[in-house]
Amino acid sequence: MGKLLSAKAVNFIQDSSQKEKPLFLYYCSPMVHLPHCPTDEFDGRRIKGSTPTDHLDMTADLDMQVKRIVDALKASGQFENTLIVFSSDNGGLGDKKATQAIGYRPGVEWNGTKNSPLEGGHRVPTFAVWPGHIQPGVTDELAVNQDMVATFAALVGTEIPKGQAQDSNNLLPLLTGKSDFRKREYLINQAGSKQELMLRTMPWKIIIQSTFKRTKYEPLALYNLQDDPGEKNNLIKNPEFKGTVDRMFKEYMDIINSGRPTVPGR
Repeated sequence: MGKLLSAKAVNFIQDSSQKEKPLFLYYCSPMVHLPHCPTDEFDGRRIKGSTPTDHLDMTADLDMQVKRIVDALKASGQFENTLIVFSSDNGGLGDKKATQAIGYRPGVEWNGTKNSPLEGGHRVPTFAVWPGHIQPGVTDELAVNQDMVATFAALVGTEIPKGQAQDSNNLLPLLTGKSDFRKREYLINQAGSKQELMLRTMPWKIIIQSTFKRTKYEPLALYNLQDDPGEKNNLIKNPEFKGTVDRMFKEYMDIINSGRPTVPGR
């Protein structure tokens, strides 16, 4: 599948370069989602059996897909004028065999994996490359996938219609360092199949249990991410922090019931 999808992406890039028009490619690779079915090789690189597990073999496959796309941009003369963003929609999958073999830890210090309300279920590395515009560096500033809407709109000078993409924050100032970046003061998100909801206002994070139809809201956990980044000490039943729980629960309900934007200046 990786070979087929990346080949289509390459064709799109080549066609766009011939038309001399700007291109936008939204590339959603199914790697490293289950089922893990690594190919034997990819453009001369051994894939199947090159790592301790099929899961990590699929990561090697994804590397080659990205290489194809980058090579196509370079071959068409568009690499220097292209903003590339690489990220994921959720935290990594657990892989006990890979952990035992090479110490593989997808969330590093963060606890939890995909489908978990813990930070490891959501925090992922994100890479942005734009030659001549983004200087190499590292930031731990809070950003989410939905921010790409406002970022790309700013990039091409398009106004977002009023009432649309209200939770999208423009990351262009953060990436280029050319103007003041407006930071999020809080983040609301949700986990996977167990309908947990989260509000994070550093250093605090509250997890709220809900239902598929949102007929129930019940505080489930409270963590201090500054003191306890691994989310090992649930403070929800500690009477010392009842005020924090009540305040954050009320704030979450106010946010979703009001429908107000969750990013500054929107």
